[in-house]
Amino acid sequence: MGIEADIIREVLGPRGVTEIETVSTQFNGIIPGLQARRFDISNGGLYITPQRCRLVAFSTPYLRVSDGVLVKTGNPKNIHSYKQIAENPALRFGAVRGSVNAQNAEAAGIPPARQLLLPDAQSLISALQADRIDAGSFSLGLALALLEDPNVRGLERAMPFTGYVQPNGEEKLGFAALAFRPADTDLKRLFDEGIAAMLADGRLATIIERQRFSANDLPVGANTERLCQEA
Repeated sequence: MGIEADIIREVLGPRGVTEIETVSTQFNGIIPGLQARRFDISNGGLYITPQRCRLVAFSTPYLRVSDGVLVKTGNPKNIHSYKQIAENPALRFGAVRGSVNAQNAEAAGIPPARQLLLPDAQSLISALQADRIDAGSFSLGLALALLEDPNVRGLERAMPFTGYVQPNGEEKLGFAALAFRPADTDLKRLFDEGIAAMLADGRLATIIERQRFSANDLPVGANTERLCQEA
């Protein structure tokens, strides 16, 4: 279930693919798993970054994403920005190890020594529910999906929330894409063309809106090559 699953079905279904095998892995095992040929397409909302572009080949982006921060219901610590957490050592913060969210928090002034870095989203949810941290950062899509889980109780999204504000004054946004092995050029091209067609005819908007995103979260104008080159 989810955005990536729907995109994969839209692209491969018309070509006769009726069954897709899934492989479970921790977030920081996605790229090594691709490299080791444990699977052929990444799932998990990988953001395009220059560092990752040196290891995998990203598709055309399918989503523009901000950081989604979860807190206890009622937001008792009144948390609304990374800057606020950075300036208050009493606030406890967590993220998934190796995630862009952890990198964004560090860039905003929360050093790794003040971050509880855990292997996956479920571990981070458990830390929040056990009161080991005051705020946990996820990609927005994952945060929204987690809140739909009936087992995730007592948490809510911190709103409003300001992530890492770059030197140019703009909040840093992520662009999610599917990842492939660099040698799998035909498979990547198939998805590049499929995502572009879905963006043009409105199917991509329908897919992301099913997951509580809006048309404002479409990656209009985003370019994988340029995102791979940005510092």
